[in-house]
Amino acid sequence: MTTYTAITSGQVDQDSPITQALATAWKDNVLAIAETDATAPIAAFTWQIEDGAGGSDPIYDQSVDGTVTEIETPIFNAGWEYALIGEGVSINSASNLEFSVYRAANSTYSGVRGLATYINGTEKFGFFIRMIFPMWSREMHFAEITSAQETGNSADATTLTGAFHYGGGTTITKARLNTSGGSGNIDAGKVYLLKRAEYGGR
Repeated sequence: MTTYTAITSGQVDQDSPITQALATAWKDNVLAIAETDATAPIAAFTWQIEDGAGGSDPIYDQSVDGTVTEIETPIFNAGWEYALIGEGVSINSASNLEFSVYRAANSTYSGVRGLATYINGTEKFGFFIRMIFPMWSREMHFAEITSAQETGNSADATTLTGAFHYGGGTTITKARLNTSGGSGNIDAGKVYLLKRAEYGGR
């Protein structure tokens, strides 16, 4: 991977020469950003972690947050699309793990989609949920949902596209994971919120 090199203002003022090192940095920095070098600025068109506080922490970590009945995302910002990644998530009763979105137009969660049904106390689930342009105000919103039960070294994944309708149009300003009917708790795993610029950085 190409290494990113910071260029100072003093290297590019009117009296500074164009050196080989400076020209190399100009050339390599474009590649370093595209290759997501750890020291490079984050390009808006790549997925990045959003924890609501400017950091890269999960929005839920059982070892930190304990056992909960629901996980709610931070408020979404215009110009971004969002995704949720769950790792090793489980629920502790015969209940579904469900996903729903928050319609700004009527301040209500709706469009419930089940991700996983409890089997026994040791089963865990992974999932990826992409919310497609949630901050566009429109009548139909969509989410691509892939989830799987972690079983040994393999898993059978299911994928569906959830459609959420609201007559007159609305934005989706946050999302939620919860157990169906508030029965049982989410008692293991981590959930991350990701974001990237709409239209791949328009």
